[in-house]
Amino acid sequence: MKPGGLSLLVAGLVALAAPASAEDVLRIKGAVNYRNYPAFAKLLFEAADKPVALDVTIPLDNEETEGHLSTFVLDGQFEVAFHSSADGSKIYADTGFEFVDENYYALKGDFVVQPGDDGSGTRSIMLEPKALPKGASFREVDAATLEEQ
Repeated sequence: MKPGGLSLLVAGLVALAAPASAEDVLRIKGAVNYRNYPAFAKLLFEAADKPVALDVTIPLDNEETEGHLSTFVLDGQFEVAFHSSADGSKIYADTGFEFVDENYYALKGDFVVQPGDDGSGTRSIMLEPKALPKGASFREVDAATLEEQ
């Protein structure tokens, strides 16, 4: 072996054993409402099949008209629906939600985003519980900074 060959071999093996750098995990915190929901949903759709961390509140609203959010729990599943002919969508979660103070829901947890279709042509997301990768770094987003799209 040539001089320095052993150190090059060791360096190469160390590089192969090192874990690949993971993409930053999207973490969204804050209040989601009908104004910033489209931007919130867009971020989640962009995170399809990836882990996300959520710590958001969503107001209780049952009005199912254009431009409104409706939030409810049916058969143990949380649903948020944004009613819009242009960009309506729904988000579902089986865990991580809680009804708080009769005014809003809290949605908190680590999930993987599973995009889909609710059968009526409305885009939808299922938030499946999933542990985040060890040592994950985060891309922090404050829901209050999201603007209407």
